[in-house]
Order: sequence, then structure tokens, then C-alpha cells
Amino acid sequence: MRPIWKVIGGLVLLSIVGRFVAPDEAASDDATAKPLTLAERKADSTAQAERLLIERQENAELAVRRYLRHNLNDWDSYESDGFFPVIEASKKDQYRYYVKHRFRAKNSFGALVLQTWSFQLNEQLEVVSTEEQ
Repeated sequence: MRPIWKVIGGLVLLSIVGRFVAPDEAASDDATAKPLTLAERKADSTAQAERLLIERQENAELAVRRYLRHNLNDWDSYESDGFFPVIEASKKDQYRYYVKHRFRAKNSFGALVLQTWSFQLNEQLEVVSTEEQ
């Protein structure tokens, strides 16, 4: 039993000493990092805004598909033909976002029909109302 405790104690001692001898590289990188220039900050904020737009578009498309899954006559016949970009509404409008979606699906007679619907979404990107165009 005694040699096992020596091995464990040695490993613990090595890990403690190793932290002091070889400090984290991330900490040294932070110390030598220089502040961002105005152009770099502007590029970073532009990239962040683009990521937010893409995320909003993807979440709106997901909400529309979820809505259609529950409200189409035959979900298995659904074929997406594309989404229009999400439009942000004015502050005084009751809905927050609008998006149009073109798709094919079977109608109540079983015929495959190309349709374009406009969807109104709230702040949480949930479909509030639709309008067939």
C-alpha cells in the first residue's frame, strides 16, 4: 500500500510544480495583446451584425417550417422553393418581423400547388399570423 501513496504524492507534486514552471500560454497572450484599431473594431462589429442577421433568418425559417408542419393538409408533400429575407417591422407595428416563403404542397384536392405565404412573427420569432399571396 505504501508505494501507491508515494506514486500518487509524486504525481500531485509534479502537477503543482508544473503549473509554476510552465504557466498557461493563454495568460501570456493576454498580457502581450495590443488594443484593436478602429478598423478592426468596425470589422468585428460588422461581422457580429451579419451573424445576428443569419441567425435571425435561420430561426425564422425554422419557425415557419414548424408552423407549416402543423397546418398543411399533407406535410409529406411539402417542398421548399425558398425564403425571402426577414424584414424588421417598425416599432409601432404589432408584429416584429415579416418573412415570405414560397413552397409547393398538396391542396385539399391532392394537387401539388406552388404557393407564396407571408408570415408575421413576434419578438420570440414565433408565427403569429399568415397571409396567402
